[in-house]
Amino acid sequence: MRRSRVFALAAVSIALAAVAYRWTHPLESDTPSPPAAVTSSALEKQHPADAIPVATPQPASAPPSPLSMVSEPQNLLPDVRVALDRTSLRGTLADGEIRFGADGRLIVNSALRRHMEWWLSLIGEMPLNEIRQLLQRNLGLMEAGQASQVLAFFDRWVDYLHAADTLQAPGDTAQRLQQLSALRREWFGDKALALFGEEETYTSAVLARQQALSDPQLSPDERAAAVRAADEMLSDEQRQVRQASTDPLIASVQTQQFESLEVAPEQRYQEREAIWGAEAADRLAALDAERARWQARVDAFRAERAQVLADSSLDSSAQQARIAQILERDFNPAEARRARAMADIADREGR
Repeated sequence: MRRSRVFALAAVSIALAAVAYRWTHPLESDTPSPPAAVTSSALEKQHPADAIPVATPQPASAPPSPLSMVSEPQNLLPDVRVALDRTSLRGTLADGEIRFGADGRLIVNSALRRHMEWWLSLIGEMPLNEIRQLLQRNLGLMEAGQASQVLAFFDRWVDYLHAADTLQAPGDTAQRLQQLSALRREWFGDKALALFGEEETYTSAVLARQQALSDPQLSPDERAAAVRAADEMLSDEQRQVRQASTDPLIASVQTQQFESLEVAPEQRYQEREAIWGAEAADRLAALDAERARWQARVDAFRAERAQVLADSSLDSSAQQARIAQILERDFNPAEARRARAMADIADREGR
């Protein structure tokens, strides 16, 4: 059943590659090239990573310094909120935060990135320079020096997104991730880790998991060990995200492949146990059995219906009445509708 394993693993690989693609392609991939008025000429004269004065991110448990300021949802100024109420951001809360260190320098981290992306989600609804103007208006209560740092980062972020969007990278996801990681460090220097570290760790783990699942040379025990090693790269929170976002897709694709290749129940269990463990493999095996029982009921209905339709002693009305009796006898009303629909589809497809 080697061929079955190769094709089933290939399907799993495709599913995981789709998830990895999301993480290795910038969120704002359709961001247009910023207008000249948006890109600061002063920033253009500096190396990308040196363009913005920043502070080292403070630990989450550290109390705010006297000079710190956090941009929270309620800090949207009234006139800015009125303008946003005419967009898709109406009624939403501003994501992320803007924070400054005790030295007055902007703290560059993932929360700042989320805040910039929240504003840039308006792209397509208004020009980029108008988005920047809204952000600038919302910084009206800040000291001028702090506001200029935020706007400089906004400009740098837009320019980075444009550079990432035009990055000529190979089709291989791992190679693209390497090139994107290098580009991020070119633009943001040692602050790239604070901006992208969590995402890059997640992507690396997904790719490692993909490699383990798609390697037909691995035994189930070797595959299970490789999958566990990939999962250990993730935090508990990331692992939960991965399980919620990728596992149902992988299980569905894998089951479809098992069905089309008629993989034996024993091999199905072995492959699933290597990926998700015995408890999940047990649940999936139970679902297989439930699906098989249902399919057997539908097949029995199709066979009996075919006999009725082939009975020339019955006219059309009598045939339909007999078919309705069969459905009522063997299925509840909801099941009957589903069974009839599945039987009709199978008949049309000649299965």
